[in-house]
Parts: sequence; C-alpha cells; structure tokens
Amino acid sequence: MVNCPERGFQPERLLEARMARGYSQLELARHLDVKRQSLSAYEKGLSQPKLELIEKASLILGFAFDFFFVPTEKIDLDVIHFRRNKTAREKAYAALQVRLEWMARFFNFLQEYIDFTPLDSLRKENETYDDGELEEIVVEARRAWGLGLGPISNMAALLETHGFLLAKFDVDLEKVDACSTTVVTQEGTRHFICLASRRSQIEKSAARMRNDLAHEYGHFVLHSAFNKDYIQQNYDQVEHEAKYFASAFLLPQDSFVREARFLTNVEDFLRLKERWKVSIQSMVYRCRQLGVISEYTYKYLQRQISAKGWRKQEPGDDINEFPLEKTRTLGDALRLIVDNGITTPLKIQETLGIPAEELAMMCEVDPGYFLPRPLSGKVIQLRHRI
Repeated sequence: MVNCPERGFQPERLLEARMARGYSQLELARHLDVKRQSLSAYEKGLSQPKLELIEKASLILGFAFDFFFVPTEKIDLDVIHFRRNKTAREKAYAALQVRLEWMARFFNFLQEYIDFTPLDSLRKENETYDDGELEEIVVEARRAWGLGLGPISNMAALLETHGFLLAKFDVDLEKVDACSTTVVTQEGTRHFICLASRRSQIEKSAARMRNDLAHEYGHFVLHSAFNKDYIQQNYDQVEHEAKYFASAFLLPQDSFVREARFLTNVEDFLRLKERWKVSIQSMVYRCRQLGVISEYTYKYLQRQISAKGWRKQEPGDDINEFPLEKTRTLGDALRLIVDNGITTPLKIQETLGIPAEELAMMCEVDPGYFLPRPLSGKVIQLRHRI
C-alpha cells in the first residue's frame, strides 16, 4: 500500500514531470495504461489519480513519489527562443521550457539572500535588421563590453559577468540545442539561457555550445522587446538575424577576414579553430557570408567537410581535450548560502521540489550534492582511561 503524503496531489507536477522527460500525453497515457483524456484531466486537476497510478508515473518518469505532492511556484515565461531544427518536435521544446522554469524558481529563491550582478547588455528594438545593420550592432555590442575584435576566450564567463543566467542540462534532445527567455523579477530584468549538452546521442562540442550561447545572446540584443505573437509570425527572419549575429559576434568582420581570406582547404581552418574556438563549418559559413570565398569555393569546402565525416564531429570536438565552458553563477550562489550556514542543500531541494539531479546539473556540482547525507554509522566508541 502506498503511503499518501500530508499534502495533496499537485496536478501541475504531473504535467511538469511529463514535459521534462519529453513524453507526449498520448505516450505517457499508454505507459500508464490509461486513456489520454484521463491523463489530461489529472494534469488539469479535474480528477484525482489513484496513488498507485502516481507511483507508477514516478517510476516511469524517474521522479520521486513525493515530487507529485510538493506545491510549486508559478513562473510565467513570455517569449521563449529555441535554437533548434525546424523539424524538432514540440515535446523537445517543452523539456527545455520546464528547465527554464526550474532555473527561474531557483534564482527567485537565491535572490532572497544574494545580490546578483545586474543585467548589463545592449538592447535594440528594430522590427527587422539587414546584414549590414547586424555587423554594426555586433561592433557596438563588443565595444560596450570592451572586447575589441579578437577571439572571445570564454563565452559562458563573458555572459555571466554581465548578468546573464546560464545552465547546462545533460539531456539528449534531438534537433534542439538551447532556449532562452527574459523574465522581469522584483530586482529587475533577467535573461535565462538553458543549454542541452547532447544532441542525437553525441556530446556537444565546446565550439557548438559557444555558438549556442552567442545565438541566444543575439536574441536578447535583437528581439527581447517583441511579444510571442511577433516572434512566431516572423520566426524565419528572427532566427536568421540571431544566427547572423552569433557568427559576427564570434568572428568579427575586420579581424577574421585578415586571417581567413587566403584559406581554400578545410585543413587550413584547423589552426583558426584552435584560436577562435569556433567550428570549421561556422568559419566556412562566415567566409561565404563576408564574400571572402566564392560560391564555388564554398561548395567545394562543404563537400570536403562531408567527405571527411565532419558534419557531426570535427577535429577538436573531443570534450576531454577541449572541455565545455563551465557555468558558475548559480553554483557559486548556492555554495555561498550553504557555506555560510543559511540553509542546507537538502532543505533547498525540499523547498523547491526540483529533482536533486536536475539541481545538481543546473549548478554543475556533484550529482549527490542535494541528496540526504548518509549517517556515519559510528554510534559507540572506547572510553579513554587515564
């Protein structure tokens, strides 16, 4: 017999758990052996599932049984920008959306105790941008942060230094790389960027993740003034602008052209990849974008990339050799309040109701950090005689 927690069933938790694991309603209903309409009613709070069904859901979804009975703070996310392929499924978007909500809840908890660096970034409000305007905006954005025109050594640290909130999650979401959203809190505007660390069973490379970060940063600079309807109606244009911004931000026109203008073979780009920390495919795209190479040379280089099997993984993508950039803000804030005795990891996890392993990923700490500490087992000892 399953014991019922003191607090009642929280329907939004079932919805949250399903979305986080990438299940559609129909898929989960089949696993639970119930009708989709019944599952929908449970998620909306229109009917109450039996405790045995909740226990079955906890096993299938990998969430603790008590998770479904912990009340949760409602987070209203407005526009969410997804870096993904057009054919990606809605359930993949939902999996990252839930993690954005977890980030926002955790941040709201932390800011009760900590003063975070204010968000400091250029922000434009044009309805559209042509490529020339985007080049100018990139120069302006780099100048505002004192970056000059050289390579960016650490994209994650750069964004966190200027008040962006980042987190990586060890999830494998086919055709979805990242998402971001702007949230207005009591302390001011915050921009959250959530990154998936895998794609189609392959670990993300450091170069690819840096590009994801630049892409989401581009969305903030260019599109944070627009509502959800505008973004949806102009999706192709918005994505083109963010892609162009990311390419130009990581590879500034004047300096990159000087180094790449005479390269005509893909192996020649390996040296530049080590210096700029940008993928060969992105550098070839940027060369074509700037007219450094002809359409014929561009297609030739693309054929070389395909022939060498570099579409999915290039030289220099091994994360053991070139590790992913670490996120620090949320983890540093966590350790600050724990080390000063304000609370414990277990109390934080119980208060927020976010799964312990997800909180650990968010903060880049040991997977067992938020779990109960085992007892030492030492209950007796020898008496010392004088």
